[in-house]
Formats: sequence, structure tokens, C-alpha cells
Amino acid sequence: MFRYIILLISIISLCACSPNNSEITLIVKVPENTPQHSKLTLGGDFNSWDPTADGFEMTAKGDGIFEYNFPTFEKGKILNFKVTRGSWDTVEISDTGANRDNRNYTVSGHTQVINIEVADWTDLSTKEAPSTVVGTVVVEDIELPTFKGQRKVRIYLPPHYKDSNERFPVIYMTDGQNVFDDKTANAGEWQMDELMEKFAENGSALTSIVVAVDHAGDNRRMEYLPFNDDDKVAHGIDGKHLAEAKGAEFADWLVNELKPSIDKQYRSKPEREYTSLMGSSMGGLISCYTALRHQEVISKAACLSSAFLKRLVGSHFIDYIKQTPKKYPMKFHIDIGDNEFGLFGDNILKETQEVYEELLLAGFNKPELRYQIIQGGTHDEPSWRSRTEDILLWLNKS
Repeated sequence: MFRYIILLISIISLCACSPNNSEITLIVKVPENTPQHSKLTLGGDFNSWDPTADGFEMTAKGDGIFEYNFPTFEKGKILNFKVTRGSWDTVEISDTGANRDNRNYTVSGHTQVINIEVADWTDLSTKEAPSTVVGTVVVEDIELPTFKGQRKVRIYLPPHYKDSNERFPVIYMTDGQNVFDDKTANAGEWQMDELMEKFAENGSALTSIVVAVDHAGDNRRMEYLPFNDDDKVAHGIDGKHLAEAKGAEFADWLVNELKPSIDKQYRSKPEREYTSLMGSSMGGLISCYTALRHQEVISKAACLSSAFLKRLVGSHFIDYIKQTPKKYPMKFHIDIGDNEFGLFGDNILKETQEVYEELLLAGFNKPELRYQIIQGGTHDEPSWRSRTEDILLWLNKS
């Protein structure tokens, strides 16, 4: 009997210390302007960034303190989330009034207590967030043929643009709200302005004009989705109704209308060897597709954490690559973070690898392609900006 008790205690101890049985408690302190009887929920990559999902409401403990006990996670997993009062319209923000970066915490494999403090709420804040733009960013109003409504195109100009006759390469980017400014970004900015200022200070040939087009808001997914699937349009994805896919129209607009306009207004280097695309998530998907579709105009594409999801694109993207062989020398950077499974699903590595392999079969050689699995990589701007300099160096290496 004594041996049995000792054995049972040992088993319990092993279970408690197992990397697969980490106990994580989140303690949140809210600001004084939080309404009484508020319901706090989490939106993160563990629930498809849906703060209305069941099972993610926090428990009120009184005196502005809320508590949440996470389900068990494996050691090393990074939890990415924000605190809301039930929806993204009531999400937490920084003490400056700006949208804050996602919160990131690494599962240690042991019992963890995470204490955080919410600075303010987006719907209750009286602060106007300061701009974090560095250098010169010209903002113009535009209309796209894809979805109605006025939008912004944000154009970064290098520091010596005004006092020289120099021409510059151009990088076209999606999700323009998130590229230069914390004030407009939804989860931290990409800091492309800071990177270009650094390049310019060092006299780097990578110093570029950066043209960032704002996304289409609620229609973002469909503007960046190149393929129509009648069943998905009719019934939606993840329970959400979908409009008609406009990705091909967006790609043609960028190449046939936006690029000629930029080349006319600014001292760009218009040749294809100086024209690049960069995007992440759905923006990575449309960047890869646009570069393939318009090889005669674009020579480089950086496709970060791209939404190469079979449940989203089915076999359409692989079929498109098969039908669109290499016509010109090009370079593609493709990557995915090893902490993006909660959002994309367990098949994302296989789905991304398949795109890389199909590009090889389409005629692009290995020196033209780079596929990376980013250790600790998460689905947010801080992770993407941390690897951008290296990506640009690789894309422009001869």
C-alpha cells in the first residue's frame, strides 16, 4: 500500500511538471474609467482572434481585478492576445491613446501567473494618439475599383529625396495603416520608415520609396483573395459571409494604375528590377499572387506569414502556380512562424511548403526562392518587422 501511494504521488508530480500541463493564470487590473459590471474577454491566436468566442470570458474578482485560467499549453508556445470588454470596438489601448502591440507570453512549462494592467479602452479614451512617423510620409486619398469608399495611400520618401535628383527603388506594401504609424496601426507598426531612415543614414542602395496602400476594412480578406469559390462565397468561411473575391482586380490595379501614377509623380526607378512587393498574412498571399501574375513588372516579393490556407484558397493557388510558369528572373521570400498554428491551423507548414515546392516546379530555381520557418515567429507586426531587414538584404543580393 505504501509503495502504491509513493507511485501515485510520483505520477501526480510528473503530471504537474509536464510541459503539456502548464497552469497559467492571467490577472488583469483595469483602469478607473472601466464601467461597472463590464465583461472582459480575450481575443488571441488561441481563439482565432475572436473576443466573442465561448470560453474566454474573465472572472471579476472585485476592485478592478479580473482573472482567467488558460487551458493547458505546451512549453515554448507563445500566447498572443489582447484584452477587450467583449468586442474589438472596446479593445485595450496604450496609455498614449494609440493601439498597442499584441501581448506576447511564452509558456514556461511550469505554473505561471501573468499580471498585466490595461492602460485605457479604445471607446472610452479621451487621448489623441501621437503620430510615430519618422521622416517624410505623404498621404494621398485614393479610390480603388475593388470596394467603394475613399482610402489612403501612404508614400515614404527618403531623407535626401527633396535635395537631390536621385531616383529610388520602390517597395509596394499592403495593409498601409500598419506600415508607418502607431496612430493608425491596429497591433503596432511595421516601422518601415525607421528602417529606410537607417538605410539612408548608412548610404545603403536599399533605401527605397515605400508605397503602402490601406486595406479595405471589413472587405480586406476579399480584396486580397485572388480566387472565387462559389461555395465559400455562398456559405462563408469560419461562419462569416464573404463578398466576391477581388484579388485579381486589386493586383491589376496596383500594376496598371497605381505604379504608373507613382512613377509619374515621384523619382522612382520604374524598371522591374527595382520594383518589389511586400505583405503579410492575406497581404502575403496577394503579394505572391501579384508578383506571379505580373512578372513583367515585378521582380521581388516578400510574402510573410502568408494565408496559403487550403480552407481559404482550396487548390486554386497551387493550380494558378502550375498555370503560371516562370517568365523572368524573380526572387520570392516565403516564411511562416512556428507560433502561428493557433490562428492558421496545424497544416500551415505543409501548406506553405507546398507553395514553395510548386514554385520550384514552375521553373524558379532554388537561389530565387527562400522558405523559412521562423523560430518564435508570431502573427503580428513586431515579429514581421524584426525580420524585414534581413529579407530585403536577401531579396536584393545578386
